[in-house]
Amino acid sequence: MLATLVSVSEGRVVRVRSRNDVFQLLEALKRSRAKRRRERACFVESVAAIDAAIREGWEVLKLVRSAARRPSAWAAGLADRCPRSLIIELDDELMAELSDREETSELVAVVRLPEREPPLPRPSPYAALLLDRPSNPGNLGSALRSADAFGAAPVLIRGHAADPFDPHCIRSSLGAVFSVPLYAERSNSWLDVWLEELRRELPRLQVVGTSPTASLLLPQVDFRRPTVLVMGNERAGMSEWLRGKLDCSAAIPCGGRVDSLNLAAATSVALYELARQRGEVEGRA
Repeated sequence: MLATLVSVSEGRVVRVRSRNDVFQLLEALKRSRAKRRRERACFVESVAAIDAAIREGWEVLKLVRSAARRPSAWAAGLADRCPRSLIIELDDELMAELSDREETSELVAVVRLPEREPPLPRPSPYAALLLDRPSNPGNLGSALRSADAFGAAPVLIRGHAADPFDPHCIRSSLGAVFSVPLYAERSNSWLDVWLEELRRELPRLQVVGTSPTASLLLPQVDFRRPTVLVMGNERAGMSEWLRGKLDCSAAIPCGGRVDSLNLAAATSVALYELARQRGEVEGRA
């Protein structure tokens, strides 16, 4: 297997035995948002996320693996699926240091970030998700995973928030960050223009938020209408500015002592209800 991986193209393999500049760049992409922005690249760890990036057409710049470990058929096959990728082989201890998994990952990838975001999609029936300053990368990743599962597009992130290309977010999303149309760090002025344009295009559009104190329950909202679903920050909730943009707030029915859910769980429940009312989850497990 190793010979197959190495012989795909001469000069593709770089052997790294120390914490040199190659290793330091990999570590920086893993830990530093600023470095990811400067390099226009992100660190991807997990089979599902790497496969999702390739499936969605994102460019894989580097494949990083242990020099001593015999690659699986999946890892060896990535060299053929990504013929322009540089292959970096690390000593075992360096690979263990780079990996965030309890059991060292077999392979990680460096994926190029796009220079600019694509035009905003206008799918029908319209269902967008607007996240207000989500601060936890894991919660953000789970919300993106739910958006992908229940067909919410686009996903917009208001203000300074967790980086959607943080490795923890990518892994939590199961790679949904590569498939969901995503627009990060949107300003109030940008969102104002976007909402005004949407309301002109979609006269029945509703902007719906969630709140544990709302008198209206989530299943009572008519989600068959074009909808922007707004979810607040984990600790601070929704900003006053965004509250002023809502057409209604709805509570998620809770029967236990806890009267609210965290961002990831609440987003999943709300998007499921939206998809259920539209008949998009019938017969699915």
